[in-house]
Amino acid sequence: MDAGKVTDHHALIITECLPGELSDDERKIYDMVAAQITEELLQVQVSVTDGERLSCPKCQSGRILFYPKVAKCSNVDCGLTVFRSKGEKQLTDNQITDLVTKGKTSLIKGFKNKDGKTFDAHVTFDKDFRTVYEFPPRTDKAKGKGGRR
Repeated sequence: MDAGKVTDHHALIITECLPGELSDDERKIYDMVAAQITEELLQVQVSVTDGERLSCPKCQSGRILFYPKVAKCSNVDCGLTVFRSKGEKQLTDNQITDLVTKGKTSLIKGFKNKDGKTFDAHVTFDKDFRTVYEFPPRTDKAKGKGGRR
C-alpha cells in the first residue's frame, strides 16, 4: 500500500468489522488514513500574538485564539469568529488584535469588491459582532471628477 494513494474515498470505506477484525489490507488503509488525519491535525497551529491573552470583546470571558484561517473565541458558547480572508485580502494577527482590542483595524488598502475594483477600509464589528467594512470619510477629490462647478 502507498500512503500517497489514500484518498477521501478510502476514509469512507464501510466495513462491518471492528478495527481489531480488519484484514491486513484493510488494517494498512485504516492506519494510513489515521496517520494522515493525525498529521493534518498536528499542522493546525494556535498562536497568541506576542504572548498576549486577548479577551473576547463579545463575551468578555473567553480568549481569542489565532488559527491559520480564523481567529475565534475559546468560549464555545460565544461563537465569535473572525475569518482572515476578507475582500481578497488576509487579515494579519496584528490587524485582528487591533480589531479585538480597539474595535477596528487601521486603514487597510487594497480590498476588492465583487467587480474586482479595489477600495480601502477599516474592518470593524457590527452590533452582532460580525466583521464589516468602515470606510474613511470621503474627500472632495474622491467624490467625483473635479466636483461641481
